[in-house]
Amino acid sequence: MEFSITIENTRLHIGDTVEVTLTLTNISNESVTIWFGSGQSFDLYLYQSGLPTAKWSDDKAFFQMVWDVKLERLESFSETLQWNFYIYDSNDYTQPSPREYELVTVCMGMVGDLNINVMPGMQIELYL
Repeated sequence: MEFSITIENTRLHIGDTVEVTLTLTNISNESVTIWFGSGQSFDLYLYQSGLPTAKWSDDKAFFQMVWDVKLERLESFSETLQWNFYIYDSNDYTQPSPREYELVTVCMGMVGDLNINVMPGMQIELYL
């Protein structure tokens, strides 16, 4: 599997909602089935100094269902998530501090008995 993350700009104004497109591509010679245990297929984390600061899914609920995506060779599965990078905690939202962060992506799916899990991230800068 090959993973890619696409974002229009890596320097982002705090509070602006941005679109982050996450794509898994089957680069093997075999078809691959990815299983999901809920309506959530990906998640995003904002990391600072190696520690998670915020998570895209913190203020969301997902249907509990099992579903799958079968990818033939060179087929892709993508989802675009929208996020303003605000931190959700105890029913309240707070702005993240302006600075550089690592945007880490996670695929919630499994291939066979193996979690796909953490995917490559990218450096972003949040500014006021």
